[in-house]
Amino acid sequence: MAKLSFLDSPYAKAFYLIQEFQKHEYISQSEKSHIKDLIIQNDTSVYNLIYSKNDQDLKENLIKLITTIRSQIEQQSEEDDVSTSKSLKLFLRKKLRLNLNKK
Repeated sequence: MAKLSFLDSPYAKAFYLIQEFQKHEYISQSEKSHIKDLIIQNDTSVYNLIYSKNDQDLKENLIKLITTIRSQIEQQSEEDDVSTSKSLKLFLRKKLRLNLNKK
């Protein structure tokens, strides 16, 4: 991480830090790609990351961003589970009705 202080562009620093996090398995390849895409798209969620005051802030802001992304994914997963559960219940009810109608 010593190389971070030699980089002058905030984008270069962010990409380098993301690469290091992935290399040390703090984040997955898909999380790395997602964060890079957000930076490239200049998404508002990465504003604090790109405009960090210093290297320590950059690292802290990246950790916050990773935490936010993970919680959003987890929340989406829970919503998908609920939706899948409701769909499955509806399917089973309809199947039961069909079976009852056949008798």
